[in-house]
Amino acid sequence: PGPAPEPVAPAPAEPERLRSALWRFLASLRRG
Repeated sequence: PGPAPEPVAPAPAEPERLRSALWRFLASLRRG
């Protein structure tokens, strides 16, 4: 068998959703 196939890149919208969720999480932490 050849080398393992590279992982498929997620849809362009996915990183944006994750980033927005991360920023919201950080904001809530900063608020205390």
